[in-house]
Formats: sequence, C-alpha cells, structure tokens
Amino acid sequence: MGQYHCLVNLDKKQVVHPNCIGNSLKLRRQIGGPYTTATALVLLLAGSCKHGGRGGGDFHSGHPLIGSWAGDRIAFLGDYTRSDDLPGLDAALIYEQCHGACPPGRKGERPEGWQAWTDLSPLVREMMAAEFGIRYENGRWLENERQGNQPGVPSLCPDTILTADNACFTLAPKSPIAAARALPALVNAVEDFLEHGEDPNMPLAELNARLRVALREAKGGGP
Repeated sequence: MGQYHCLVNLDKKQVVHPNCIGNSLKLRRQIGGPYTTATALVLLLAGSCKHGGRGGGDFHSGHPLIGSWAGDRIAFLGDYTRSDDLPGLDAALIYEQCHGACPPGRKGERPEGWQAWTDLSPLVREMMAAEFGIRYENGRWLENERQGNQPGVPSLCPDTILTADNACFTLAPKSPIAAARALPALVNAVEDFLEHGEDPNMPLAELNARLRVALREAKGGGP
C-alpha cells in the first residue's frame, strides 16, 4: 500500500482531493501527466495571471481561482503524516480533518474540526475546464478533447481519445504514436483499479481479470 496525499492550503483552510479531480492519490501519479494535481497547483499559485494572462503562454481564462493561493502556506499531506511534519502545526490532525471534509472521506465518524476545512475540488474542476477545455463527469477527467476555440487550451494530440469510467481508462488510438503517448496514463489507471478493486464504491470488480491482462500487455509482458 502506498501513501495517499491531498493538496492543502494551510492559511485558507482549503483542500483539493486528487480523486475528485480525476487523479490518483499517490504523489508520483500527481505529476508528469496532463491536468494533474500539479497542474492545478500551478494555476492556483499563478499570481501574475489572476485577471488573465499578460503574455503568450500564460493562463488566459480569467477564472477567479487562478492565482488565489499565491503567497499562502501550501502542503501535500498523506495518511502517513506525522504530527511534527509541519512546524508549529499538528500535521496528522490536519490531514484527518481535510480527509473528512472531502466526499471520499465522508464515511463513518469524522474527526472534530473537519467543518473548518473547505473542499475546493469542485471549483478546481471548474477552473481546469475553463482554462483547458476538458470535461468532467462524477469528478473524473473523461476526455482530453478540445472543446471549441477556448483561449488557453493547450495543443493536444488529435489522434488520441482517452476516456475513463471511475479509475478504468480505455484507449482508442488512431496511430502508434498516440498509443505511446497515452500508455503511462493507461498503466497508472489500471494499477489504481487493481489496488482499489475491492472498494465497494468502485463497482468494476468483474473487470479485474481483464485489467490484469491489459496491464501485462501494456508493460510489454505479453498476453
């Protein structure tokens, strides 16, 4: 089992839950791909783009969340967090409160003080959709297809369509290059499903065997 992390603003008492913006909870899977938690963090910290971009390559959507975290104390906290991980704060308690404030953590008894934290994930989805033209469903990133002539939308591979049902991704490439570019996302999604396949909130357990085969093939292990 790995450590599961959330993105936390210690000053504004806001939390972004990666699962609620279509990402895995493990740190390495929150970077390096398109529209990850790392992407959201750059947008939130972009103080010079608060009211729209000032030059080519800036963020131009003007969404009010862009730059709203500039100057704040920010941390990634995981479920293995120790109380002294943050100077002068009880980091372990903060993680428990943040986790309790988000939908995936709202099961059973929640720690005292969770009400003080705001789940920013829905607004982050709105910000990412406004800036990049992506679409979400049930908190998951479904397609990286460009939605019209939206300013700030990055250039995307036109021959790749990547879709998801919960943590299960399907790849429909029209060229080998497209398949190669989408392979890391496919591998990560399959591994996520295999790790959490017994979760009653993920009704895809019947696909477990098929996904194991897909994972071996994607990693070059054969059928």
